[in-house]
Amino acid sequence: MISYDRLQRIDELTRRDHYYLDADDECYFLGEYTARKGYQYSDTNNAIITLKTPPSLPENRQYHKRRAIAAYSNELRRLVGRNGSEGWTFVPVPSSKIVGHPDYDARLTLVLGRAFEGFTVDIRNLVKQRENRVAAHKDDSKKRSPDNFEYEIDESLTEPIPHRITIFDDMVTTGASYVAVKRILQRRFAGATIRGLFLSRCVHEADFGFFR
Repeated sequence: MISYDRLQRIDELTRRDHYYLDADDECYFLGEYTARKGYQYSDTNNAIITLKTPPSLPENRQYHKRRAIAAYSNELRRLVGRNGSEGWTFVPVPSSKIVGHPDYDARLTLVLGRAFEGFTVDIRNLVKQRENRVAAHKDDSKKRSPDNFEYEIDESLTEPIPHRITIFDDMVTTGASYVAVKRILQRRFAGATIRGLFLSRCVHEADFGFFR
């Protein structure tokens, strides 16, 4: 069972793990996911891997995914609360698949909707994929930069104009997808305050002693 003490901010010490982020990026996370480790390694690894279960997999796998959605929703509601959410427009990072694909995944929207139910919170899928792509956690190219994402604004959802935006994702690794979403939102909504909120940040264990 996941449980976190508080929201943590990515700072000058942790930002080096997410090299596309810079000092101007205000980003927060709940827990740490350790790369190249299985679901048994930690509660966060277990929860994140379960949360990313593709929608096309059997119902028994979806049952566990729904439990992970509920668990993260409860943590967000407890740690972000009414004061940290009302007045903000929450924009989920788009699924790697477009609407209509068997593995189009609305998990982020579901987490937010349950977390802030009853609050005056604006949750909008303002940014969408132009075409299907390989999910980031399955992309072995390691070459994806903010310039490589095929994102676009859903113009049908732009009213009312958002002024305070939280980009939401389940994990920040390099920060590329966050920066890609932030750029397109900045171009469309000039002057908006933008921050990031992640369920986890990806960390890598040192391979040789204390050297990293």
